[in-house]
Amino acid sequence: MKFKDAFRTLRFKEKETSGCPQLYTKWGEYLDPNNVLMEYPRPQLRRKDYTILNGFWKYCITKEKEWPSTLEDEILVPFSPESVLSGVSKQLKPDEFLWYERMIPMEKKLAGHRCLLHFGAVDQFCEVFVNKTKVKQHMGGYLPFTADITDELTCGDNILTVKVTDTTDTSYHTRGKQKLDRGGMFYTAQSGIWQTVWMEWVPDRYIEKLRITPMVDQNAIYLEIIMNDQKQEETWGKAADDQSCHEDSCVGAMELKWKVRTIDTDGQKEGEKGADGEALKDCGPVCKDRKIIYTDAPDWYPEMDSEESHGEESHDEESLDGESHGGEFHDGKLLDGEPMDSSDGKGCYGVTVCAEHKTILSVSNKLPVMKIAIPDIHYWSPEDPFLYDLVITVGNDRVESYFAMRKIEVKKDPQGIRRIYLNNELYFQNGLLDQGYWPDGLYTAPCDEALIFDIQTAKRLGFRMIRKHLKIEPLRWYYHCDRLGMLVWQDMVNGGGEYNKCLVGYLPTFLPKLTTCCKDKHYRMLGRRDEEGRKEWLTECKEMVEHLYNCPSIVTWVPFNEGWGQFDSKHVYQMIRGVDKTRLIDHASGWFDQKAGDFKSIHNYFHKLKIKSGKRPVVLSEYGGYACYVSEHSYCWQMYGYRIYLSSEDFNKDFQRLMTAELEELKKKGLAAAVYTQLSDIEDEVNGLLTYDRKVCKVKPIGKGES
Repeated sequence: MKFKDAFRTLRFKEKETSGCPQLYTKWGEYLDPNNVLMEYPRPQLRRKDYTILNGFWKYCITKEKEWPSTLEDEILVPFSPESVLSGVSKQLKPDEFLWYERMIPMEKKLAGHRCLLHFGAVDQFCEVFVNKTKVKQHMGGYLPFTADITDELTCGDNILTVKVTDTTDTSYHTRGKQKLDRGGMFYTAQSGIWQTVWMEWVPDRYIEKLRITPMVDQNAIYLEIIMNDQKQEETWGKAADDQSCHEDSCVGAMELKWKVRTIDTDGQKEGEKGADGEALKDCGPVCKDRKIIYTDAPDWYPEMDSEESHGEESHDEESLDGESHGGEFHDGKLLDGEPMDSSDGKGCYGVTVCAEHKTILSVSNKLPVMKIAIPDIHYWSPEDPFLYDLVITVGNDRVESYFAMRKIEVKKDPQGIRRIYLNNELYFQNGLLDQGYWPDGLYTAPCDEALIFDIQTAKRLGFRMIRKHLKIEPLRWYYHCDRLGMLVWQDMVNGGGEYNKCLVGYLPTFLPKLTTCCKDKHYRMLGRRDEEGRKEWLTECKEMVEHLYNCPSIVTWVPFNEGWGQFDSKHVYQMIRGVDKTRLIDHASGWFDQKAGDFKSIHNYFHKLKIKSGKRPVVLSEYGGYACYVSEHSYCWQMYGYRIYLSSEDFNKDFQRLMTAELEELKKKGLAAAVYTQLSDIEDEVNGLLTYDRKVCKVKPIGKGES
């Protein structure tokens, strides 16, 4: 064990940063405040017309909870007030209130439509008002929420107000690496609006959510359409209850016990046959040769009024700011072909699937649940990130989405060692830890191009997986991983109260074997004594999985990291498995393994790297952390990392040896995945492959030799 490096890391204190220059990324340096993050923020459920509300808002910070008399200062939304790009650079304290305000002009309301106001994320607790009437309140700084503000809007100017409080690390709420007393591996706390705010008009009855499940072994997808007038729990994932990601089983193995009737395109019934023309048998509803397939309702689905009329003429209105923003597909091109018309007043659900801008099939269903056969499926992988486009119409509503055909599972290799398989092929996941911090925007990237740069750089260096660490990104980040081809392990954000730093921090570092006998039902020891905090975390974890379900790049959920707020991880594993059976779960990344997840997950920064194969695949979910300071591109004068290098040549030499010789030997012994720490420097930490400002790459691509 490298005791010198370990003691240096554990004894690190918060350091003085006065005199250090403010770092900017190249995108932050040239940021246009009148054109901030204007892309449609939800690529997985797109509509044609929308209004981005990013830009300058009025703001103030008060000690009192009462409404302030005036808000005179300006803040650039969606950058948090702690960031330099916001124009504020002030820390919101736990006993303070952050107020935002902006005007929403309106010429007229759209008959038969509703106006939805969306927030990508607001940290941490917020209340939303329109014309001083509360329309929404939300707890949690990492997930989106929506308010229907139609009834509060009037013709003319409308006042939108947002009130925010943030306890950061003084309570049990989720917070990630944010810390008011920042330093070492904990970073500047941020607060308030940090993702895009936007509006859209939708029909009275509109598509609220989609759930798209690839069924690779059956050459099909399972599609669930959630409308605003139905409860999600009535349908969400219930038809997929028998899916499994475990050995020799995955989503493709599920059986749907519904009857199928095939109807030709002029509506004439062919008979009680299966989609393949054989005698009727139990199977799922499918699309074959572009015929329309209607499916008998499963017992758990509520009755629907087939005579319900949605025949009002569809509108394409300009957005409220007078601009009309067009839709966007995964490479910026529009589809060749129109979706099947479902605006027939009978409540049909029309679905069109396109590949490479060509329509390959169109189906219509009387129910919002359907299994659709995909002809000649094209697998998605990091080497070939093929995406299918999807257009769905219901009444007057039309949304665009996408999906991919990929399968992730655990099974034995020919030598009997359990490993990870992608699309039925053995696939070693060589990954990077990425915490999503920016020197000028903190949690918020300066622009879409910055998100793309990080993903492309990781891929250029030779990595095919990113572990998104203790942060949930805007949906566009996952969209770029989907289209560029980057596997994602997604962490749930940590929370909880104070925990035993000796037991949770120091002991596992020096004596990792002792943590195997530690049970995570000791709530006080791991900072989880508050029952309300545990319940809140469980709710947010479930919501995260549902929120990101349609992102094909995500292949693993990571609910807990190193015991930080860990509790009942066996139960949490089962909860996540109940929501999503198509992905793997690293139930306790690092130390307090409860033998419940799909992996044996190891963190090792100071010991000699070694593994032993067992009943579960072995993953090295954190290692490396080599630190190299780059003058004029570092946050402060101090260095935090797990092994300090004074020369870039030595740093790159050891990095290359680690990535090639050492990692290759571990792979032979059964290592299934590895996550190197980390993509970029963050404040005191200089253990990134990129500097914090993303202007210097410290290493060459894996296997390309020394610098």
